[in-house]
Amino acid sequence: MITPQKMLEMFPSFRGVEFADSSYAVPDYDWLITEFFSYYTEFMRKFNAFEWRTSHDCDDKARTFCVLASLAHGQKTRPAEGIAIGEVWYYSQRLGGYHAINAAFASKKKHQPELVFIEPQVPAVISLTDQEKQSIFKARF
Repeated sequence: MITPQKMLEMFPSFRGVEFADSSYAVPDYDWLITEFFSYYTEFMRKFNAFEWRTSHDCDDKARTFCVLASLAHGQKTRPAEGIAIGEVWYYSQRLGGYHAINAAFASKKKHQPELVFIEPQVPAVISLTDQEKQSIFKARF
């Protein structure tokens, strides 16, 4: 389990970070990138939602990723209110504009949580440059 205070200590930008819960379950990294990525991919394909369109663009995909992660992880017995996966908005150097992705505090092999960024349009774990991390202007967990 992780608290908002601990998450803030690990987050690259303190501007615009919102928390809806007082405690968060930390998903296992392997569960996230295997079991959950498969579940999410199946859901998105069912609705033909991987294609980019204005009615379901990056922020919609990031929101969908969060909701499905909460539902899937909620099937496990957990004392925490939420899951440590959120939506993040930043300036993407690669795209040359603002973009929404996901951030997760996940644990690898029972170690301390690590902050990872996820591109929900694939899905895949991605890296942000230091400049991109500093450009984060909103995050919601």
